[in-house]
Amino acid sequence: MRGSGGYRCRPRPVPSLRTTLAATLRLADLDARENRLQDAVARLETAARQTPRSAAVWSALARVYRRSGRTRRALAAWRRVAALDAAAAPDACRERAALYESLADFDHAEQAYEEALRRSRDAVSHRLYGSLLLRRRHLGDRLPRAIAQLERAVALAPDDPAGFIALSSAYEAAGRDAEALVALRHAIDLAPGAGTPYLAAGRLARRLGQPEEGRELLAMYRRYRQAEQELESLKAVVAGRPEDAAARLALADYYFTARDFSRAADEYERALIQSDLPLSPGARRAAHQHLAFAYEQLARREEATAQLALAERQ
Repeated sequence: MRGSGGYRCRPRPVPSLRTTLAATLRLADLDARENRLQDAVARLETAARQTPRSAAVWSALARVYRRSGRTRRALAAWRRVAALDAAAAPDACRERAALYESLADFDHAEQAYEEALRRSRDAVSHRLYGSLLLRRRHLGDRLPRAIAQLERAVALAPDDPAGFIALSSAYEAAGRDAEALVALRHAIDLAPGAGTPYLAAGRLARRLGQPEEGRELLAMYRRYRQAEQELESLKAVVAGRPEDAAARLALADYYFTARDFSRAADEYERALIQSDLPLSPGARRAAHQHLAFAYEQLARREEATAQLALAERQ
């Protein structure tokens, strides 16, 4: 078949189901991020009817259901995910457990964590299940079971400070203060910049007759608590004045000093492109230099070189 100009008309290629589904998921994600939850739900429910065996669609739908307060529908959607995709099942079970906890349905939450562990004995499931058992330690044998779960969690993930913090709480609840203090020392070694463990460790050290260590730990807690308050203050300023480049630069400098180079890089990038209340040439030069250093630490060397060149031009 030829058109009026003598050229053969080629039919447009029909998008594959996979391409269409990926586009639907992207659009639904955009709807959700812009708080158009009804539109996201409608889009994903249509996709679920068209592709009922897509775990990705049911997973996205479960998250939007939860955000829009449709908890029971979210629970049903996560059940579909677990049935459709064995690899995603442990995450789906944990999501169901969290939803049950939000409903104060702790028996079903425990069952969901147990199902997650039957599917995958991972550290996260052990830690979350152990933490729930610890909160319900007044019931039956849950406290020793919590300790067993949390000990397994730290054995599987010895670099996770959250596991040691939870295990310390369980040991303390069982009257095993010396072991609780050891667990907190591990948590502090793994994440020395987190303030909360210092407070609990300081109190335990004093209780165990170690006043000098207790004073040192409590002093560290006060120091890190002040730093946390400073960070929260900087975040609040940025939230209140999102177009103020100087405010964002102060937040970037905080992360830079704390050697959190990933977050520092993000904030320097945003500060340097702000159009309202722009930075002075000196501040821009320093920001480019700091951004270059952050990129270097993140192994983004070409970008680091480019930032140094920009700093020279200021």
